[in-house]
Amino acid sequence: MARLPNQQLKAGMPAKSNGLSPRASAEWDRLVAELESSGIQISKAHRKLITLAATIAADIADTWQSVKRDGAYIPNEKTGVMQAHPAAKRLDALQRDYIKVMSLLGMRSAATAGDTAAAPPSRIFSTAEETGMVDVTCGPNREDRSSAYRA
Repeated sequence: MARLPNQQLKAGMPAKSNGLSPRASAEWDRLVAELESSGIQISKAHRKLITLAATIAADIADTWQSVKRDGAYIPNEKTGVMQAHPAAKRLDALQRDYIKVMSLLGMRSAATAGDTAAAPPSRIFSTAEETGMVDVTCGPNREDRSSAYRA
């Protein structure tokens, strides 16, 4: 981190970045509201991180739609052998990036935070039903995705 350990950032609402897609803009609004309601102090310095998180969340939702439509595995055009859909591979990378950015914004899993009574790992972030995007957690309850993983 660039700041000193005891240095406090001034609280303040960062300006929403221009040029966000409609989905990324909605994710920005959702993220800011969730961070504020969880008591995480945000400042103008968080603008780039929130923009990055919102953009990644929008990309996850778009990529998830491809996987839902086509399936996690598709036949190779030349050989006919089933192979992982490129979007499924991208989805994994996007989810890892999203979790990293969210941890920089102060979101931690219950295990990391030491709170054993908190929500199970599969429900740390908002669910797909609440946000309109795929649940991007790494927990054991991945039932949300099971229908897209077909052979």
